[in-house]
Parts: sequence; structure tokens; C-alpha cells
Amino acid sequence: MAEAWRSKPFPQTVACQICTLELTIPSPEVIPFLSCEACGATPCARLCGRWFASEQGAAKHTLSCGRMAARKPKPPASPPRQASTLPVHGLLEGAAPPAPSPVVTPPVPGARDAAVARAGAAAPRGTVVVNGEPRGAGAPPPKPKAKSSAPKPKARPKKRVKREAPPPAPVEEAEPLPPAPADNEVAEGAALAPRAFREKLSKALDKLGGRYNLETSPGVRGNLQPAVQVCASGQRDAHYGAVLPALVVSILRHARFQPGETFADVGSGIGTAVLQTALTTACARATGVEVVQTRHEAALRVHAALRELLSDDERSILEAKCALCLGDAFSDSTSAFLASCDVLFVNNASGTMAPERVAGTALDEQLANVAKRCRVGSRLIAMDRIPLLDECNAFKLEQFYSSERAVTWTDAPVPLYVYAKKADTWQCRRCTFANPLMDDYHFITECQACSDEMRSRFGLNDGERISGRRSRSPRPT
Repeated sequence: MAEAWRSKPFPQTVACQICTLELTIPSPEVIPFLSCEACGATPCARLCGRWFASEQGAAKHTLSCGRMAARKPKPPASPPRQASTLPVHGLLEGAAPPAPSPVVTPPVPGARDAAVARAGAAAPRGTVVVNGEPRGAGAPPPKPKAKSSAPKPKARPKKRVKREAPPPAPVEEAEPLPPAPADNEVAEGAALAPRAFREKLSKALDKLGGRYNLETSPGVRGNLQPAVQVCASGQRDAHYGAVLPALVVSILRHARFQPGETFADVGSGIGTAVLQTALTTACARATGVEVVQTRHEAALRVHAALRELLSDDERSILEAKCALCLGDAFSDSTSAFLASCDVLFVNNASGTMAPERVAGTALDEQLANVAKRCRVGSRLIAMDRIPLLDECNAFKLEQFYSSERAVTWTDAPVPLYVYAKKADTWQCRRCTFANPLMDDYHFITECQACSDEMRSRFGLNDGERISGRRSRSPRPT
């Protein structure tokens, strides 16, 4: 099959199918490089009449067009064989017989054809003979088929192999929540009832110009720089967002706070959560750690204003239990103190501890390291997930939601997460080996039992590490 352009002399004139611009082809050599000057369209290199908006489409079509042209033509189909002349049955007796074919000689009818002819001749009008049996309006009713009296063999049922179900994973039952404290009752060992604390805190904040004016002041609101003299974690700035007294009650309840335990607020702001825990519970001590100096000074003013509204007994309880400190929660001394507390609360919502807010190790990782140092049974309440604790099965995770208008940055309910430390070891999910959380220098995040196998799988050379945190033994030979 030859192309159309081979049968025409050059130069030739073709029209672009995209913009209808006429192009002149001087010789066959320019056909592979031909394109429309107006729209840039490219034709098929075999000039079959197809145009494409891109060179890739034209090249792809040219290959298939070439294969179609190179394909051998199919041989012409043989003429259909004419049907042989058969005896005419009763419905076609009045019709003219078909003309005999001059090419095909009708075969001699066999025994089956003769039987069909005899059945057709004997059948009454309105009856059609099919496979030697008359059918139609004038045909007799068909004879019923004789049923075999022998019973059919029953299929043998397939044997079902009983597969033993894997044992269910152990489900850790959540401890029941303690009853909510009465709003008007003073707990044993506490100084104030929750309602009395809210009233006195409101009066103390009114003395300082109101809660809104205090929290929106330049020294409290916004992303402020930490105090240079205490910041040791490389934190560049610190968010602000306060939790209201109703949420503090819910936090202590879901943490299952017990009398005689210690409480610490990491990033205490103006210190209201610390003051509430110290005055309304039977805690041993409530401590707040704030890294921004102006916020710490505002917390001291709130502490002094509230102290003036208390009685002598209430004031003595406040002085014995409450401590507001200026410091970096992730310094060596402060983190060691926080690791000794029973309940830790941190407001890490909305990217407060995002990696870009610190010059060195991420704050979430430093917070996870503090939690790993805590004793078994301690609880960490966070307002956002901590990935390093999610991956470590040494902690039990529980989630709950606050009520509406429980925080200062939104009116909607917010999620909170309780990380309860249940062991000093974490179990490898691959080999079930119990690894310690930390050694003398680093936190262990890779299984010590299957490290050699992982080294051989990843093809590490001698001296290379799977992680920068912990070195491994030489690759086995």
C-alpha cells in the first residue's frame, strides 16, 4: 500500500487540519521536520492526512501508520457456498422452487434427508418438522419422556478444614473514671471548692484589668522569645493559649489524679492551672514552668492578687503547694525534675512545638524524652499527638474531648491525649524482644535483638549505622 504523496510530484501543497493554513513541501526530505508555522501542529510523516498538536503524538501515530501500511493485504474472501436443494415440506408446497445452482451439484440425499422428506410429506398443513418431529398447531402433543427409576448418585460433601482462629490480641481495659468532683464541696486536703476558686480568681483578674486585657497584653499574647538566661533547648519563640478552669477539672479527672501526687504544667503562662490544682485538690505540689519572662511576671501578679483574697489557712496551703518557676522545661535540671512528677500537662496544640520553632532537636522529641524518664504509672496529658510516644508501646494512649468554650483560642471542643507509662521497656513488633527505653547515654529506638539481621538486609558496611542514635556491631561474615 503506497502513500498518497508518492504518487504526486514535488513541490506539493498540503493544508493544516488545525488552522487550515496551506503549506508547501519542496521535497520528500523535509517531511519528517514539517510543522505548521501558525499553530505549530505536526502532520503524520507518511502524510496520511492526520495532524497532531504535539510532535510526540505525530511520531506515535507515524509508527502505527507505518505498521498498517507494511502489513500484507488479506486474501479476498471466498464466495459463500450455496445451499443444496432439499425436499420441500408442506408450508412451501405452493411456492416456486428455487433455481438450481449452475456451479454446485446437489448431493444425493442420505438416510437422514429421506426421513425428513417423508416426515414433511406426511405432516398436515400448519406443521413444521424439526429434527424429524412435527411441531406446530396441527402437531400431536409430544410424548412424555420416561423417567429413570434409578436414583441419582448423591454428591459427596466436601470436607471442610477447620482453621483455628488466631488468639485475639489482649485488650487493655481502661480504668473507670473517678466521679466528677462536686462544684460546691471542698475536697479533703484542699483549700477551696471549684466554684469558690473560680469566683476568687475572677476577682483577682479584675484587679489586674480583667482576664482579656491581661492575656492580650504585649507581654503575654503572641509568639514571644524565651528568656535568654534560661533557654537551653534552642526554642526560638513560644505560643500562648490558656485553658479555663472547667478543662483543668476534666484534665485531672481523666489523668486519675490521686491525693498526694505531684502536678506540673509545662508552659504555665499566667499560672491559673497551677493555682487551681494547688487550691482545689489534695496534691503534694503543683509546679508551673514558663520560659517567657514577661508571662512569668504576669503569673506572679495573678498569684499575689489571688493571695490577698484568701484566708490565713488557704494562704498557707497555697504557699506550701504552689510554685511558679522561670526556666526551660527541657534543660537538664528542669527535665530531671519534671520526670519525677506524677502528672504532666503540656499545651502543644496547633503546632506549638513544631520543628521550625527550635534550632536543635524538635520540642516534641525533647518532650518525649522527658516522658520516657518518668516512673512507671506517671501520666502525660497533651493537646496534640506526640509521634515518638505513639510508636513506643511502653505507653498506653487514651483520648477524650473537652466541653465547649474550654480554651481561650476556640469555642469548639478540643481533643486531649493521656499517655500513661506502663513499662520501662518497649517490645519489638518483629521479634517481640523487650528493649529498654534508654541506656546510659541515648534512648533506644531500634531493637537490639534483630539489629544484625537488619544490617545484613540493608547491606550496611562495617562502621555504618542504621540510625545516628546508636552504633551497631560489625556485619556478620
